[in-house]
Amino acid sequence: MISLLIGTILCATDLWCKEQIDHKHPAVARTLHRLPRKFAKDKFRIDCVHNKGLFCNLFETCPMVSKLLSVLMLAVVAVIGIPCCLFGLGSFLTRLGFGLVLGGGMSNTIDRFKKGYVVDYLNIRIWKPLRKIYCNLGDFGVFWGCLLLLISSLFSGRRK
Repeated sequence: MISLLIGTILCATDLWCKEQIDHKHPAVARTLHRLPRKFAKDKFRIDCVHNKGLFCNLFETCPMVSKLLSVLMLAVVAVIGIPCCLFGLGSFLTRLGFGLVLGGGMSNTIDRFKKGYVVDYLNIRIWKPLRKIYCNLGDFGVFWGCLLLLISSLFSGRRK
């Protein structure tokens, strides 16, 4: 149950951040507006980017495909993850992973249906290949949730 609460908090926080970034600094789709917020010696930057597709603008020219895939992926995770979280099935890492994936996926899906695009606002500039990638808290939730699910599945059979 705690994992679903964490996912809900992640979803609400990410939607609030997106609204603040998008409302205060409106951007035309695929146009980047630099905000005067640089921190950690320019290793992280807060920008406002409208992503009409999935990861790295995949399917940006087919918004219905992006919406459909988003809903399908979220539905599959929800069908497996919600009962797991509600009934305490699996390890804590498994339940936390499902909570993070559900919260992050829900945030991006809501954005995609409400606005027609997902607001990405964080640019990590630590490693040169990552400098063109923009993300949001929901993306971090999906990434870390998937990583926790992978780790928990790798070590679940080793207990005896």
